[in-house]
Order: sequence, then structure tokens, then C-alpha cells
Amino acid sequence: MLNQEPMIYSILIDFVFSGARVILACRNVMRAERAATDIMKKSNTQNVAVKIVDLASLESIRKFADDINKTEPRVDILINNAGLSHGL
Repeated sequence: MLNQEPMIYSILIDFVFSGARVILACRNVMRAERAATDIMKKSNTQNVAVKIVDLASLESIRKFADDINKTEPRVDILINNAGLSHGL
């Protein structure tokens, strides 16, 4: 679950309650699946998807972007909740 990020978690639940499709783009599959399951239980909807991306890898980002372009008709809002820890 996203217990360490209660603000973003609340925002995602609000989006789902509003009818939005939420895609959790995460590096850790297990944490993402747990968060998606929790959001779906709390919102009583299945409109949450998990996609894997490692923001430290340009190849992973390109694959993720290609997947989104092929599978999603549009993206209305993008929230980046990841931080950069090296290279700056």
C-alpha cells in the first residue's frame, strides 16, 4: 500500500471515485499490486491498472511510454510522485 505517501494515496482514491482510470506506474510490482488492490477495494471499482516502469532507465521509460500510447486513448493528468536521488 502507499501508507508512506498518504497524500498521493488520497488523491488517487479521489480520482477513482470521480470516474477516472488510474494507472499506477511503479518500479516495485508487489507494492503496486497491493496499492491497486487497496484502491479498488476502497473505491469499489476495477478502474485501476498497474504498469511497471523504472524511472532510472531510459529504456524502461520508452517501453512504458510505448505501452501507454498503444493501450490508452488519452492521458489527462500525470502525477509524478518519484524523487531523484542521484546524478544531481
